[in-house]
Amino acid sequence: MYIEINVVGLQPLMARCEEVGANAQPLVGAAVTKAALFVQTDARLTAPHRTGNLQRSILMESDNIGTAKVSAEAAYAGFVELGTAAHVILPKNKKALMWPGAAHPVRSVNHPGTKANPFMERGVENATEEITTVFQGVADQIVMELAGA
Repeated sequence: MYIEINVVGLQPLMARCEEVGANAQPLVGAAVTKAALFVQTDARLTAPHRTGNLQRSILMESDNIGTAKVSAEAAYAGFVELGTAAHVILPKNKKALMWPGAAHPVRSVNHPGTKANPFMERGVENATEEITTVFQGVADQIVMELAGA
């Protein structure tokens, strides 16, 4: 499960900046990377943490030129984020299910499902203000470069 951050309209902006001598690529690349780090940090803070495995599995990758990806690599991350529907649990290798505390073996269990806990979505929502501030700063820098050219 992952969230990808792309700057829409980046290529025409970069082309126009190059025409007038402004080098926006490093500014935008750094801003996208910083935005993804904000999302990663906030997603880790809001992720459930019984063992810490899910939090540790939230990683960020960036190409430093305008695309970044924040992903939760734990195998069960999607089930936590999106929840699960009610389902029947059947034995895989035996004829019945048994667990500590059960009164007797059973052929199946009706699981009620799991409520969604959208930690990645909350990570994006919580980081929105910081991301907006970062990109506003980049836009201001580009405008200053363009004005000075």
